[in-house]
Amino acid sequence: MSMASSLRKLVSCVILDLDGTLLNTDGIVHDVLKAFLVKYGKQWDGRGAHKTAGKTPYEAAAVIVEDYELPITTDELLSELSPIFAQKWSNIKAQPGANRLINHLRSHGVLMGLASNSSKENIETKISYHRGWKESFSVILGGDEVTCAKPSPEIYLEAAKMLKMDCSSCLVIEDSPPGVAAGKAAEMEVVAVPSFPKQSHLFTLADEVINSLLDLQPEKWGLPAFEDWIEGTLPVDPWYIGGPVIKGYGRGSKVLGIPTANLSTEGYSDLLSEHPSGVYFGWAGLGTRGVYKMVMSIGWNPFFNNTEKTIEPWLLHDFKEDFYGENLHLAIVGYLRPEANFPTLDSLVAKIHEDGKIAETALELPQYSKPSLQKLRVPIALAFWRRRISTSGGGLMADEAAEQTPPSSEPTADGVSNWPLVRYDVSPYRTYNFFQQFRSNKSNPNNFLKGVKWSPDGSCFLTCNDDNTLRVFSLPYNDIGGTDAPTSMADSDSYGPNVVVSEGESAYDYCWYPHMSASNPDLCVFATSTRDHPIHLWDANSGQLRCTYRAYDSMDEITAAFSIGFNPSGDKIFAGYNKAIRIFEVHRPGRDFQQHSTVLGNKEGQSGIISSIAFSPTCSGMLAAGSYNQTTAIYREDNMELLYVLHGQEGGVTQVQFSKDGNYLYSGGRKDPYILCWDIRKSVDIVYKLYRSSEGTNQRIQFDIEPHGRYLGTGGQDGLVHIYDLQTGEWLSSFQAALDTVNGFSFHPFQPMAVTSSGHRRYIDLDDDEEDNSLSVLDRPISIQSLLFTNLVSLTGLTYE
Repeated sequence: MSMASSLRKLVSCVILDLDGTLLNTDGIVHDVLKAFLVKYGKQWDGRGAHKTAGKTPYEAAAVIVEDYELPITTDELLSELSPIFAQKWSNIKAQPGANRLINHLRSHGVLMGLASNSSKENIETKISYHRGWKESFSVILGGDEVTCAKPSPEIYLEAAKMLKMDCSSCLVIEDSPPGVAAGKAAEMEVVAVPSFPKQSHLFTLADEVINSLLDLQPEKWGLPAFEDWIEGTLPVDPWYIGGPVIKGYGRGSKVLGIPTANLSTEGYSDLLSEHPSGVYFGWAGLGTRGVYKMVMSIGWNPFFNNTEKTIEPWLLHDFKEDFYGENLHLAIVGYLRPEANFPTLDSLVAKIHEDGKIAETALELPQYSKPSLQKLRVPIALAFWRRRISTSGGGLMADEAAEQTPPSSEPTADGVSNWPLVRYDVSPYRTYNFFQQFRSNKSNPNNFLKGVKWSPDGSCFLTCNDDNTLRVFSLPYNDIGGTDAPTSMADSDSYGPNVVVSEGESAYDYCWYPHMSASNPDLCVFATSTRDHPIHLWDANSGQLRCTYRAYDSMDEITAAFSIGFNPSGDKIFAGYNKAIRIFEVHRPGRDFQQHSTVLGNKEGQSGIISSIAFSPTCSGMLAAGSYNQTTAIYREDNMELLYVLHGQEGGVTQVQFSKDGNYLYSGGRKDPYILCWDIRKSVDIVYKLYRSSEGTNQRIQFDIEPHGRYLGTGGQDGLVHIYDLQTGEWLSSFQAALDTVNGFSFHPFQPMAVTSSGHRRYIDLDDDEEDNSLSVLDRPISIQSLLFTNLVSLTGLTYE
């Protein structure tokens, strides 16, 4: 990046505003007021939103009361809104460049202060969700600690006094006209970063007006310059956007001589509010054609004075034809410059070509490596719908979530998990128990578990209950040890769930996104299918519904899927129905799907309800589907060609699972005492049968294969978990998991742990509380079993080898 053309007044300390400057609070305010004003028959349209910028909470509330003619006082509005906003503080995101600026100034020993019209308590609460912020500021001053709020200079004068700095040595960074006026009245240097577009004319008092914190040049003020620019480009955390190519204003080819592939901004308001207008670059996946270099502008195009924000990518490739309507997936990896106006059309065209050359050269650097088309499409599909549907995040911050799993415990680069050598001849011991929260539903005292599944990244597990509720439990950081707790010490749950999702009806099936990662909010999702409802995609961090996938019957009524599963690449959801499998593209929620009948025209094939779906883990392109008509079928994923049908199950098939090498298939059925092993390479014969006690229950009984693929574990109505050696098909060992039906069993993907769930439908005497509370710890519905055995220290070492 070029050095500043002229050095301004030297400063030695920086005082920053918070809301709108460091934190993107505008989106939270928009969401809260939009929902709140409905109560009074009003519709939030953003009218006068700029009037609240830089105001105290009381002043901002007074503006809302007046502008929307609310039948309440300002104090009453504040009392209603304050607790709502307090619940949202954890979801406020840092403005682009905020973390970069704070870290940069801190690392160079530059003194920093924080001065906001918000109360001191609110300031500290908000910044507590951003790692390292509180420690970075030598002074934090709230509006409730001074007599007069901005535009009075009092708060900045007091901050300078507490910092023991002359006002002339302070640089203020503000986003609102009152804040700028306060800084200048205090005789400080002021940089304005307007929080609302096209408002720069309101900031004439500022010494400099910039588009975003990304454009700040500290060296102009005698402060250390940023050192992260690379050949005229600034690397940014990748973000994604996509959709069909639409026709724009017709200026690209006709006026500029530069064909742009415009995208609709519909549904992207949240995403676009998180990223300042400007010129970016990255990679573009176009349909099935390939991945191309691209440079793009986001904003109002000052030269043409657009009234709406636009997204205009320029793919740096010579296409011979138009491609309107084709799906375009963008990965933005770098920033070039802010939006700017130009005196002539020729100067604008020249600058665009210069941007293209810079981007084309930069994208050859290893920092901006080219992704595959498939890898590009997957995160975009989920990121798009997270931004479009979900208005707020939740749960752990990304960097905090990453710490929940020890790095050395993650799967290795070649895909082979670091699963240690486990001794199954030694009984496991309990580490955590959960039961009270499942009994708290007074309307459903028999709230038994229906199963449990570890997330693919091993950070948490998902349970399903008879009360139509799904819960996400995070695994405590680096805590896989423990011992059996006596009954008297296990009368309460080990801890509660991070997320609780309530469905409207009974859940038929649920599954994790295959690339789920707690450290990547875009991918942290799971899907559910419930009676009389469409397929739901849920945010596993916040519990919010991201989107739905709807199938309709011949009467144009919603029909529910009985089973669901993501394909290995994660770009499609396969769903089982009566005599049919429907396929939804993840990035296209709604009612668009492909339907494949499982019964051929001559009545051959697979009839009945498709009750379970599984994919081969070896990328062989095969999927297995179990049916309640006691058959399992193997299909090709790409065209749903039926390869063969397997007969032999005694009950309706409730689960299918491939071996880790993809050569064998295991299937289990309802009230069927055997899990069948099929060699799907060369025959349709049964290789062997694995016994489990399930003849007397209608419950689905889950089984699972450990990460190395050598052993299989299954529950049963006898309360035992049985372990089988899959090389021989012989029983190896068993352990008591509960005194009730063990309906769920799942191995951790890379740690020596397993999770079990138990319970079945029964009729309970509601007055028999004393007997119910005296159940043994073994009869508690769910527990995590540690498979660390005889020598805790040495085997812990093997775990993280």
